[in-house]
Amino acid sequence: MRDVYRPFLERLAEREFLPFALHISGPLLEWLEAHESALLDRVGRLAADGRLELLLSGLYEPILAALPRQDRVEQIHWMRQAIERRFGVSATGLWLTERVWEPELAADLAQAGVRYALVDDRHFLVSGFARERLHTPFWTESDGKPVALFPIDEQLRYLIPFRPPADTVAYLRALRERGAPLAVLADDGEKFGGWPGTKEWVYEHGWLAEFLEAMGALIAAGEIRLTTLATALAEVPSGGLAYLPTASYREMEGWALPPDAATRRSPPCAGLAATPRRHGGRSAARNATTRTGTACSGGCTSRICGARSGSSSRWPKGSCDAASPSASSGSISTAMGSRRSGSIRRRSRRS
Repeated sequence: MRDVYRPFLERLAEREFLPFALHISGPLLEWLEAHESALLDRVGRLAADGRLELLLSGLYEPILAALPRQDRVEQIHWMRQAIERRFGVSATGLWLTERVWEPELAADLAQAGVRYALVDDRHFLVSGFARERLHTPFWTESDGKPVALFPIDEQLRYLIPFRPPADTVAYLRALRERGAPLAVLADDGEKFGGWPGTKEWVYEHGWLAEFLEAMGALIAAGEIRLTTLATALAEVPSGGLAYLPTASYREMEGWALPPDAATRRSPPCAGLAATPRRHGGRSAARNATTRTGTACSGGCTSRICGARSGSSSRWPKGSCDAASPSASSGSISTAMGSRRSGSIRRRSRRS
């Protein structure tokens, strides 16, 4: 709490880096209610003012695809009730735990009152979509019941917070030049102080302060703007209909295999930086960010394989644990998009 959730949320609010989207799992919500109710009060005020968007999930953070269909709906209903009871707002967007997608989930999500959900851009890439098309919401359906899907931009997931903020600025401006209308960042809150080395990097070495200053400059210049996913869905034209296969992020697809099958998996992008891998219980996050190249096409969204700019002395000294979020984790999201005129608008989730 003191290393991640409180300092991160406080700094975003202090710098008016709003709105953004936030997912708090059911177990974490219960713990915060008992031990950090003042923080929840602050979240509630931001949500009531429309400056923070709360996201659903199953109440106990289950992988929904692993549950019977009726239980999926019930878990989401429980989470909605918990959010309404504690914060007095109604949530319609969903953080899909571990981003494990099954085609039939669309009907269950719609039945549970979910209007939109977050998935990785990998889900679209393995379906044959071109990466350039993935900066917009899509719609899918099952049994005639529709739900919107936001592809999470993996390049942003690997830029933030592991690279200097100038790299994120350059990437957003490149999207603007390309005319991309939207870019979505949704990731684990633990990246901002919970993973080994990130507390020093994000707070003590000044990454977060520099990042907020850099984004603030883009906002002031009219190049980006922040918004909620709900607003993005209303404003950004849909990319069309997408029927996605069973999928998750690349690492999870490997972890889910039997050991022999997992070791037979080919490197995701030969010659390019692979996803952070564990070595002795830790991960080679630094190795995954020091190669040169371009983004791979089959990533856990898409792998960043670019040269890291800035001094290596400012890189986190500890490696970052690549473990998937636990049932008690919180997630932060933010979305970014570009206008036809060429300026980019920053938007929010954030898991």
